[in-house]
Amino acid sequence: MTPMIPSAPRPLPLATVLLLAAAASCIPVYFPDEGPGGGPPPDDNGGLIGGFDPGFRMTYPAAGSPAWERESQHAVMWETSPKVTAVPDLYYSLDDAVTWKQIEVSDEATGRVMVDGSAKRARLNVPATGGTHIRVRLSLRGQNADSAPIELAPSQRKSYSFTRVSEQVNVPPRDGACGVVHNGAMWLLGGWNPGYPAEFPAIVTNDVWRSEDGANWTRVKPNTFIDPGTYDDASDWSGRHTMGCTSLGGKMFIVGSDPLHLSSMRDVWSSTDGAKWQRVAANTKFGTRVLQQTFSFQDKLWIVSGQTLLTEFTVAYPDVWSSLDGATWTRVHTEGPLWAPRAMIHGEPVFKGRMWLVSGGLYEDPNRPKRVSFDDVWSSADGVRWRRDLEHTPFAPRYFVNVATYDDRLWVLGGARQEELLGGSGNLSDVFYTSDGSNWYELVTPKNFEGRHSATAWAYKGALFWGVGNALLPEELRGKNGLPPENQMMPDMWKIVPAP
Repeated sequence: MTPMIPSAPRPLPLATVLLLAAAASCIPVYFPDEGPGGGPPPDDNGGLIGGFDPGFRMTYPAAGSPAWERESQHAVMWETSPKVTAVPDLYYSLDDAVTWKQIEVSDEATGRVMVDGSAKRARLNVPATGGTHIRVRLSLRGQNADSAPIELAPSQRKSYSFTRVSEQVNVPPRDGACGVVHNGAMWLLGGWNPGYPAEFPAIVTNDVWRSEDGANWTRVKPNTFIDPGTYDDASDWSGRHTMGCTSLGGKMFIVGSDPLHLSSMRDVWSSTDGAKWQRVAANTKFGTRVLQQTFSFQDKLWIVSGQTLLTEFTVAYPDVWSSLDGATWTRVHTEGPLWAPRAMIHGEPVFKGRMWLVSGGLYEDPNRPKRVSFDDVWSSADGVRWRRDLEHTPFAPRYFVNVATYDDRLWVLGGARQEELLGGSGNLSDVFYTSDGSNWYELVTPKNFEGRHSATAWAYKGALFWGVGNALLPEELRGKNGLPPENQMMPDMWKIVPAP
């Protein structure tokens, strides 16, 4: 096509000359950046002529990806030029790119978003049958980005039943309570609920509960944390949530404190019966922190990473510490690649002889107004050398997530997502499991299950129990069964068991 040039003898603006020349020669160019208030926003192709985007590429999976198990889910990610918001179509091929099958934006069975343009990531369900390799293709207006072939391995999917044990347990609902399996029972320690002043007069609590079935709980130790200003934290642990906890050598341990009360953030407590507690250490050698991952591993106590949360600054720790007794701690000198510092929530994911870190995030601070969340998987057999088992999980980055070990699988339960992810902020109700840390399978949760973060999980008596937690309850569920309308925490308990 020949561009129409005005007959008037006056020079054309430079932008017009560039656009006309591009139209004549079919060379793609960008529209000029008009700046704030400088005109209408660009269309979803960012002003590119001819549809070609020089910045479009697939960023994940990378070449050399290990085998994908059939029926597992995997992340697919891409980049575009800055102004391009068009969403590519996702395809896969099982016959070396001879034929391609498109992935729908939403999964019909689960209603999950499978292709998310705002996050520039997608989820692919590996087919159960066909081929020996799989290729992935992203197609943006006829412009294709293909993965290398990825070997297929047998499925490790199992069938599980997800049922509610109790609609309202007799434990006051809370956020960030520690869960421990100790002396043949499930234990729940501490927690936070600012909307329930009758049970949480100081917002956080130091009560202790015990159960042998998940539905019926006995209060072993009452909440004595009533007034932080007068509380004697030398005689008992102060009310807290987001601390570490575990069981080792016939004792339960609480490690670290709470971001809301700063008096005892480097202490360690132990108990054999949950009723009487002994302070093992008043000020540990490791820095003040919350949300550190705490393990009982190789006959030692371990803490990994965590974050200091103070008003004026935060510090995220890239460190590992271990202790034989909770009183004396030694920093472990790590070697090789290491995870980004992060804060996690309760769980004790020791799996296949290794300690595991899955997802996690960081609180905002004065220099970074938004929270950070991760979607990688790391593990270590000794705390010294760490291995990245997966760069990007199929599920979205998340923080305040429960990670547990059950039925020879590693589990990820719920959590919270960032505002930028998956079209909005909020709690997550999804559940995933893996047998190797790299191939993840989704267990679809019941429709009446409320998404939540900072819940509590226990692997106990052949079941994975998961309950309470912060759900930001909708109005229609508040004030139910005698709970105050200000309460936003869940009072229920669920369990996962192999399907009959």
